[in-house]
Amino acid sequence: MKQIRSRDGPRITTIDPVGNQEEAVAEKPFTKGELIEMYGSAEWQEQFLHLLSLTALLRGCIIPSNYRVPDEMNAAIALTPYGQQAVNYLKTRESVGVKEARLQCLLVAAYREPMIDVEKTDSAAIITSISHQITEQQIRHPYIFGRHLYDRAADLFRDERDYLGVEDTVKLLAESYAGVWQVDEIVTGPYGILHSSTKRSLSPSTRIRLQHCVDPSCQLVHKIRLTTDYEAPINKTFHKMNDYLEKGGQDPSDWAGYIESISDNSKTTYNDLSTHATVYVLGELLAEDELRQLLVHLLNGGLAKPVRTHLESLGIRGSSADICQDLNHAQLMQLALLQSDKVILAALDSLILSSDLNVPLGEVRSLRIHSDLRHGAWGLRPEINKFGVRFSSSMSGLPILRLRRLIHELYPVLDENSRIDLDWQLRSIGGSSVEGRREEYLRRQSPDSIVANLVMHSRTTRDQAFLELQLEVDPEETDEVSIARILWKLGFSSDAPPEPHSKFWQHHDKITNLARAATLSTTVDEDAISAAGGVYFKALEGLLEDSLVYATWALSNDHFLDPYPYSYDSDSVRGEAFNQLTKAAHAASTSGVDTIVYSENKNTLFPLIRGFSILSDFLAGLLKEKNSPEQLRIEIPEYVKKTSLKEFPFRHKSAFLDLLPASQNRLISDLRELSKLLASSGICEARNDLLHFRRSTADATKLTDALEAVRTAIRKAEQAGLVRTQYAWKERSVDEWGRSTVILASSSGQSVHFAFPTAYDWLGLPPLEKDQFLFHHAVFDEPNEMLRFSPGQVSPFTELWKNYPRRAAAPQASIAKQAQSDGGEDGLRFLSR
Repeated sequence: MKQIRSRDGPRITTIDPVGNQEEAVAEKPFTKGELIEMYGSAEWQEQFLHLLSLTALLRGCIIPSNYRVPDEMNAAIALTPYGQQAVNYLKTRESVGVKEARLQCLLVAAYREPMIDVEKTDSAAIITSISHQITEQQIRHPYIFGRHLYDRAADLFRDERDYLGVEDTVKLLAESYAGVWQVDEIVTGPYGILHSSTKRSLSPSTRIRLQHCVDPSCQLVHKIRLTTDYEAPINKTFHKMNDYLEKGGQDPSDWAGYIESISDNSKTTYNDLSTHATVYVLGELLAEDELRQLLVHLLNGGLAKPVRTHLESLGIRGSSADICQDLNHAQLMQLALLQSDKVILAALDSLILSSDLNVPLGEVRSLRIHSDLRHGAWGLRPEINKFGVRFSSSMSGLPILRLRRLIHELYPVLDENSRIDLDWQLRSIGGSSVEGRREEYLRRQSPDSIVANLVMHSRTTRDQAFLELQLEVDPEETDEVSIARILWKLGFSSDAPPEPHSKFWQHHDKITNLARAATLSTTVDEDAISAAGGVYFKALEGLLEDSLVYATWALSNDHFLDPYPYSYDSDSVRGEAFNQLTKAAHAASTSGVDTIVYSENKNTLFPLIRGFSILSDFLAGLLKEKNSPEQLRIEIPEYVKKTSLKEFPFRHKSAFLDLLPASQNRLISDLRELSKLLASSGICEARNDLLHFRRSTADATKLTDALEAVRTAIRKAEQAGLVRTQYAWKERSVDEWGRSTVILASSSGQSVHFAFPTAYDWLGLPPLEKDQFLFHHAVFDEPNEMLRFSPGQVSPFTELWKNYPRRAAAPQASIAKQAQSDGGEDGLRFLSR
């Protein structure tokens, strides 16, 4: 046996190569420094880390009871004398099969010393063996991307789970995709093992995010542990190897410290622009057709040659679209990961900016299953909007710090030309030095002004900034779009959709001015008034229809349990809202004759105006059903039972029923008044008269009066919150006791104050940092705890996450079910240590 320098320690039993028992003194473990000195060869270190990557693929997999160590894998393993000693012991004293004992040495890799001879072990043969075992389903990895496994678990297991036993694990994985994971350049998946052009770190795990709990206030997808079959011979040796290694009190050397030193993971840990989470961009922020579109784009651009080569080796040939057409989600994922992050992200940005991928204005895609994912010291998480992919942080100061660094890089003050250029641009800023004036400028100016003045100052600085942020230059792109892209990549808030009804007010002002001019001038073009009127009345109908849908949806729905809580998108909810209004109109009709029927396609002015009165009557009737079982909520958040610091006011399925009584009465009155004001404004008659408009004082005055009455009615509705007005974060102030006030303001300058801390920040309402609609008169607690809604969109992403979350059914059933599920936390997990 190999002789190591002796250090006093406890006595242990060893077995020599021929099976004789010996007593020896357990030697002290090696420190990190000693290991670095002993194993300092760069080549050895690279081979050692590569072997550890292969063991990660094995430790994180699931096997059946009939699993046997393949001969080719066994033959590829070369042991050190230290490893051979362990095999001798397990074989002779524990009756462990030689192949199982040798594989256990590979999984341990090193304890006091290396158990594997890294230079003689055939890594390529091990990779080939693992790849074959994956394609033959001898070993399985769970597929964690998209909704595939999440939905399958929801279909199979309706109760809450912490783990799945062997039988349930087999059931879950029976018809699922092969798991896509990556260690170093090795990518697993349906094609077995493929080799990527870039290294990544995503080691397989059997503890995966799989299920929402029953608590409706919890948005986290909880982890469930899958169980391998512990009747497999390799699993039965798991504890025997552990017992042998720990026998006599022998401690391991500091291999963890050694690995950390030679792998240098700190490069990605502290890189605030790290693209580590690119794999989740592909797996969770893109619908399957979008992922397919990305791969086609890469193939068409000649950027995915390894993909075409691999598919052609399988006999798959044709155009890019043809060869990708029938690939499933996991196949697309594995093939996409053969490209570098840089290539993938550039391709995605190109597809998004060209609108080939549909990302609507205002949509920000974020992770759903892995919503808690944070990478590195900065807690980076991936997001997509219409300007591309970025990796943002919950640390509020990071965007400013990134912008500051960018300006420093664009204008290095040690370079004389850059110093002179910066000095000229900051000539209006006071200060004794260029450095001081630069910092003062960065502190005082808005980020968009800084980018416009210093980054877009010249083509050179713009192109350098794009290079630093890994943005592709588009020669035809406007400065406005370039600035927005830069700000988005740095981590600043996304551009919000425009004011919902800004165009309506433009049309209203235009026709009002024309009508007023008609009373004063003899040269007014009557055709111009008629044309402007046609556009205006279409816009008016659009505003009234949107407001009617919005108010109906906001006041009668359960927003707490909505898949997209407190998010309004007219296209998604208009059908349901109009059905509800039609039913309400029918119920209010005494004769049933000439009942208003609302359509998803086209509603004219009169029924829209009448609709606000119908909604008012509907809400008044809803109050009479407040205590009916159909209206009472069953799903109450868990925190309600456990703390009085946070409150839950939404005890009904219709939001209107949880408002303060004064607010309920006020809204009923607001809706009736809006209908009355519009009906008496004369706007319907004015529309008919406009078809035969003549420039007489009487006609012009009548039209002007009607328009002014409409303006008054809609402005009052805006004050109530019945007509959507967008509010954005303006400022925040904090006093010495930690109490803060946040001010939101509309584009017209109206501001609303919110006080913190509050008892209602666990309700899932939109964060105040995001643009939102305030329903001013829908108050559920004093002084101004009101319903608030974020702008919503319809896109492939929102379609992907429909019917989500799918919660477990009943907590009381989970204990019984867990008892029935064979295995559990104490069950042996194949190759898991």
